[in-house]
Amino acid sequence: MSRLRAIVALAALTIAGGLVAIIPSTAASAAACATPWQSSAVYTGGMQVSHSGRNYQAKWWTQNETPPGTSGVWQDLGACGGTSPSPPPGGTCTYQNWVAGTWYVTGTIVRYTNGLYYIAEHDNPGYDPTISTWYWDPYTCGNPPPTSS
Repeated sequence: MSRLRAIVALAALTIAGGLVAIIPSTAASAAACATPWQSSAVYTGGMQVSHSGRNYQAKWWTQNETPPGTSGVWQDLGACGGTSPSPPPGGTCTYQNWVAGTWYVTGTIVRYTNGLYYIAEHDNPGYDPTISTWYWDPYTCGNPPPTSS
């Protein structure tokens, strides 16, 4: 009886191993995020940026058009960086969570509900960072906040 169990167990392992070889893995790690998109920056064809957890590549010159845009200038290169930005060396981000209706002054950094960080480019009464992109820009933890011009 124990020999029969051993044969059945060996057969089950062989079948399971065959299925692993046949069925491709669907879990793939996301690409690293490019430099975050900035509204005031000028981008030319071939330059890459990240915005809201996705990488984009400019097809031609553009400025102040938030990816994915409406003109077709941005080519979506897919998801990047998982669900949250990488923590800076030697620590993690400790910025406040964004709250709708809270007044934010220029330079305030918040953690949005999607786990990504945004910096207020203009004072605002708590506009949604993923919708009100004139008021907010993506922010990567560990980088010094950009200076206003």
